[in-house]
Order: sequence, then C-alpha cells, then structure tokens
Amino acid sequence: MAEISLEERKIKELALKAQLGRNSLDYQRSRRRKHPALTFEQHLEIAQGIKREINNLIHNGRVESDFVI
Repeated sequence: MAEISLEERKIKELALKAQLGRNSLDYQRSRRRKHPALTFEQHLEIAQGIKREINNLIHNGRVESDFVI
C-alpha cells in the first residue's frame, strides 16, 4: 500500500468535508441542534464530579498521591 503524506491526507480530508457540506451553515446549525454546547454550570458539574472521583480514589488508597485536589 502506497504511503500518503500527512499534507496529502489533510487535503483529501478537507476536500471530503467540503464535498459533504460540513462547512455549510445548514450543517453547523443542525449539528448545534442535535448536540448543543454545554453550559458553564454543566462544565462545572462535570469538573466537580471528576474531582470527587479522584479524591475518592486517593482516599481509598487506590491511587498514591502526595496531594489532594
């Protein structure tokens, strides 16, 4: 199999995206409707959940660490 350079691959990917209309405003609007952006509160809730899980792992001795987040 012939090896394709990174530059050639990027060009082909861009051409395919353009062909599929992924750069069109209609595509972007439909994408936002299906997958709306997270709000600040949702990001904060996710971050706090991750922090809790890490602290629980450290507290339960499953992860060794010199610090607690």
